[in-house]
Amino acid sequence: PLIGLYKPAIVGIARRLELDLSKTWSCYTPRLSDAPIERYQTPPVEPCGTCSSCVQRSAALPES
Repeated sequence: PLIGLYKPAIVGIARRLELDLSKTWSCYTPRLSDAPIERYQTPPVEPCGTCSSCVQRSAALPES
């Protein structure tokens, strides 16, 4: 349902719904995090910060 929306509109909807956007990201090329990994845990990943999706998110949500 969000595919036709730009990131600022998505951020607006999320804020109206009082969602915690710090727990979300939309990166095309995530990288492995340096966070410690517990046994049998999926390796943690984090957004790259440079792909077009990360750049658009930063513009729509400056505090992210």
